[in-house]
Amino acid sequence: MGSFVKQLAVEAEQRQQALIESKTIVETNAIDVENLFEKLEDKSIKKVDYQSVIESLRQQVMQLQSDKEVLQKSICSNMLASTTVVSQRCYKASELLDK
Repeated sequence: MGSFVKQLAVEAEQRQQALIESKTIVETNAIDVENLFEKLEDKSIKKVDYQSVIESLRQQVMQLQSDKEVLQKSICSNMLASTTVVSQRCYKASELLDK
């Protein structure tokens, strides 16, 4: 039972770290996007530069969407794996209690 609780604590810590990392990535990307918008607002930039800034913004948005999907899949996968492990351990525990 103690090892089960320890495993849950490890999994919770891993999830927390993944969330912190993804939050940092999102914040960094948000700053990058804001900087690109500031460049767009700068009147001294030529039209060609606008196109490169717009393309950079598109890439940033696509990367944010991709990161979000990967994070959601990872969270769902971890939850499913945790549920499976818990179910298996509960089943084994119930077998031991029945003996």
